[in-house]
Amino acid sequence: EKNISFIEADLTKKNDDLMKFMNEHGRIGIPFLMVYGPAAPSGILLSEMPTVSELITAIEEAASPKHSGKLRFNEHDAQETGK
Repeated sequence: EKNISFIEADLTKKNDDLMKFMNEHGRIGIPFLMVYGPAAPSGILLSEMPTVSELITAIEEAASPKHSGKLRFNEHDAQETGK
């Protein structure tokens, strides 16, 4: 079990708190992607177009030391686009 949660925020309606949070991290629009975990309680900000490798690295870095095993994806889970 990977024990991963997805958190989604709605920007279709005015949300000053969300915009303030994004601005504090140097972003003014979407996509806005962060990974949190025991080893990264403040979060790891991802690029606007993250690669699969960037996402895997961020998840591994955010994981607690006892769960720092390598994540493995097969071709059906995701493909690296090279962008």
